Amino acid sequence: MNPRGGIQTTDGSPEDDHFPRFSKLINNYASTAVRVKFDEEFNSSCLQKVLNQNKYKILEPLKRKRVINQAQWVLLFPISGDTSSKNYDLTLMICLLKNLANITVGDILPFNGDKSVGADLTRLKYYRNKIMHEDDCISAQFLDKGWDQISQAIVRLGGISFEERCNQLKVRKCECTDKDMLKEIKNISRTCDRINKGTRKICQETQSEWEKEEVVETKVIRRLNEMISTDNAAVAVGPSGCGKSTAIHYIALQLAQKQKFDIVIINEPKEMKQLYNPDRKQVFVIDDVLGIATFEEKS
Repeated sequence: MNPRGGIQTTDGSPEDDHFPRFSKLINNYASTAVRVKFDEEFNSSCLQKVLNQNKYKILEPLKRKRVINQAQWVLLFPISGDTSSKNYDLTLMICLLKNLANITVGDILPFNGDKSVGADLTRLKYYRNKIMHEDDCISAQFLDKGWDQISQAIVRLGGISFEERCNQLKVRKCECTDKDMLKEIKNISRTCDRINKGTRKICQETQSEWEKEEVVETKVIRRLNEMISTDNAAVAVGPSGCGKSTAIHYIALQLAQKQKFDIVIINEPKEMKQLYNPDRKQVFVIDDVLGIATFEEKS
């Protein structure tokens, strides 16, 4: 235990120890606690019926928007037998609680005084996303700050029995098997990404340039947003310099910032087939989809 009462580390690098400890808290204990709350909201005997009733109106639109991926969809609607929450991961349960139980779940950390179910689910969702995007290294400061928030949320959602389990995990020595397993999980996640590091870096640098553009949300932009929401596609057509690209860049950034979409910048439509990943939320952006061309009227 360190002098400030923080997280105990092993003889190895402290950061190496923080990551598996934090991941286990999120992926094991938090998932189990949320499942307790989930089963209270959706009794196992009628879960499949509830899903079937909401399949077309609520769940299929979420699947089209990549909020629910194909692997999760198969769990919700198995070919044979009924579904079971025992097979659901943390993100799927939070998604269903948000959309079927009308529990408000946000994307940013709620203030500390908010102890509602929605606030606790938001905390778990926030830290789960943070841990999945870290490069196997978490600072002691980040861990100390997040640990209490997560463990308290787990206890409120799952019951007092989780308190001792969280406390024990906080001070126990992490075994090599924990680290190896978590590293393998992240490696598998990375191999599923069809976009190589170089291309992703270019996309990120381009997005940084887009963020500098000054944009006023016009009627045209709102209409393009509506088209994307209903048809999953939009094409901006107009004369050179009218703001087509700026509008598309703005919409893509909004999808990335508010709905956690990956922006994929491509040069040709055929690249969508190569880079499409059914397990990720993606928005493809093409400037000059038909090439740089102008049309002149003949007199």
